[in-house]
Amino acid sequence: MRGIAAFVVSSNAVEGRADELRTWYHDVHLADARLIPGVAAATLYEWRPVEGRPPSSHAFKAVYEVDGDPVAVGAEFDRRIADGIMAMS
Repeated sequence: MRGIAAFVVSSNAVEGRADELRTWYHDVHLADARLIPGVAAATLYEWRPVEGRPPSSHAFKAVYEVDGDPVAVGAEFDRRIADGIMAMS
């Protein structure tokens, strides 16, 4: 399969460590993710409360836009994590 796809990862910070999570995503992880062939973009979104809308169960969403084979890109993420090339929080 080729074309644009997206991986979406939902997460929450440990209590009191949201700033640390934001810094890690912006300064380390997203840059590492963009180095993976087939990753067109990687962005972190943060949920903000909206009056009249239910709260989200996760405060953060990382979206990885994939332009290529999502199975191969996912396998490369897994390989880099397993080999210690990409650090996880």
